[in-house]
Amino acid sequence: MYEFAKYIAIPPASLILLAGIALLIRVWARRTGMTLLVFSVLSLYLFSTPAVGTWLMTTLEQESPAVGHAPVEFAAQAIVVLGGDVSRNAPEYGGITLGPRTLERVRFAANLYHRTRIPVLVTGGVIGGTSYTLAHLMREVLSQEFDTPVRWAEDRAGNTLENATYSAHMLRKEGIDTVYLVTHASHMPRASEAFEWAGLHVLPAATGFTSVGPPGVRFVLPEMKALRMSHFALYEIIGRIVYEVLYYRQQPSVERALLPY
Repeated sequence: MYEFAKYIAIPPASLILLAGIALLIRVWARRTGMTLLVFSVLSLYLFSTPAVGTWLMTTLEQESPAVGHAPVEFAAQAIVVLGGDVSRNAPEYGGITLGPRTLERVRFAANLYHRTRIPVLVTGGVIGGTSYTLAHLMREVLSQEFDTPVRWAEDRAGNTLENATYSAHMLRKEGIDTVYLVTHASHMPRASEAFEWAGLHVLPAATGFTSVGPPGVRFVLPEMKALRMSHFALYEIIGRIVYEVLYYRQQPSVERALLPY
């Protein structure tokens, strides 16, 4: 139910729902119904344009400077890689494997490991409807395909806040308090806040930056890729607000991260 509510509140689902409500309202209140209908259709169009989708994503990504290709300083004591999506129908890999976003993170984590040789932690819980955990799949891919050993696998987390609290608990027991955090650039602001709240000092190691092409007519023409970018960006923006209101203000200290899970 929570997952359903989470996605129905974000475009395009929320705008389609609003359009349906507008059509119903229009029967009794024509002007109000038409206003809502025009608003929902116009918003859906705007969020579907590369101009808006790219702007939303790059606004988030500006908070996540890239580590770059140069040798990095050994300021961190561990590399933490956040799980994301999975591909459930991958017969060539035995039925299930990492999705493209998670694979992007895993690839960069391997790159960072081979430059620093500091230990790696992967985090991601049970994949619904399967006996697999995301952490297991990430460890398998890192070790077998990227020649990168994984020292810790946190396999209970179901969201970013749990990634942070469970990972922090494991690492602090090892005396680790500073980490390179690997996730998508658009996800980094929310993830960094969660890990800092959990008691770790974060050095952002973002990947998956949005590719911005030259402006032109195509920037105002709707396309699925742009709508997907808007969806991800709004998900992150709303997620940060929810975490701030429900968690950070209620529990501003790191005590939650030190609880014995």
